[in-house]
Amino acid sequence: MLRGMGPALRVAHEGNEIDRVDQLQSSIAVALKNGHCVTQPEPGLYYVVLADGAPSVSEVMKSLSFTTPWLFCLNIMKNQQVGHPIFLSL
Repeated sequence: MLRGMGPALRVAHEGNEIDRVDQLQSSIAVALKNGHCVTQPEPGLYYVVLADGAPSVSEVMKSLSFTTPWLFCLNIMKNQQVGHPIFLSL
């Protein structure tokens, strides 16, 4: 039992890890200079970075080309200290 969510199974990751830290850091630098930055490190994944002077979230989201967006705010999850697994379904 993991925080009342039922049994949890840890499965090892296979293959080499791929990260896009350099691209994320670059996006943050651009957003700090221009107010916002949108990048697509791979098909289906967008980094949307908003800073002071950014357009509204709805305006930025309209500029993206997808049909069913999922919005995930990492800092909210960290700040609320959510430690249980997150299950998403369509």
